[in-house]
Amino acid sequence: MSLKSFYNLCQRTAVIGFTGLSMLTAMEGIVSRSVAAQLAVAEPVIPEYLQLSILEEGNLTVNPDINKDETTLEQFLIHFNDAYLVYEPDQPGLQIAAQQNVLSYGLDWEIVQLKPYLYAFRQRNWQNFYWKVNTSRQEVYRVTNGTFGELGGDEELMEMSVDNVGSPESPDRFFLRFQDAYLVKAQDGVLQIATEQNVLSYGGDWQVVELKPYLFQLKQDVWQGFHWQVNTSRQIAERINGETFGQLGGDSRESLAVEIEAVY
Repeated sequence: MSLKSFYNLCQRTAVIGFTGLSMLTAMEGIVSRSVAAQLAVAEPVIPEYLQLSILEEGNLTVNPDINKDETTLEQFLIHFNDAYLVYEPDQPGLQIAAQQNVLSYGLDWEIVQLKPYLYAFRQRNWQNFYWKVNTSRQEVYRVTNGTFGELGGDEELMEMSVDNVGSPESPDRFFLRFQDAYLVKAQDGVLQIATEQNVLSYGGDWQVVELKPYLFQLKQDVWQGFHWQVNTSRQIAERINGETFGQLGGDSRESLAVEIEAVY
């Protein structure tokens, strides 16, 4: 190796810190031991946040200090932009719906009419609070420190609108339109439908099938001839038509105008 080649090699390999080179030996390509002893190669310093460990092929690369499996889905949420509760005073029960599909038939709800325009609502599992609906003022309140079915208590105005069919003083039907309602499905099997941190349904009348780690099918017990399919990887939801619940396929499908949120 010529002196020029050796010099270029030192530059490419970031050799630093020597204070003087002894003469090269007469034999070309051989460096004297006295020269080699004076060479100090700087070891690169890798910032802590770049020290990544590579998992098995196909998995993510993660920081070893973070004890979290980024590939495991903990839960997913379906955010609705058109969910509502509808109630007819002359009919038993209520319905909670979204995407033109009934999510709950309200069998676990209690309703008391206090006045022709004033109602008390609660899901049977609620503790220490209920909703008060004033169709005349078109407002909904969350009531605490009160007795269900009676006037009184502390009221907090909720972010939902009231649409009446008929007179607001005594409507034939009214809708409570939710600003932020969602269905959440946890990995442990729990399914809930909620709004403003209040559970509307605990999902006892729903069926869920996991086809793949990222692909789920959901069905309300009363639904006939269709179900929903959620792809958390693509963050889409579809209505699948046909008696194919629990398997891939279907007669036809249509996209649902919802937002899918996957939590890992």
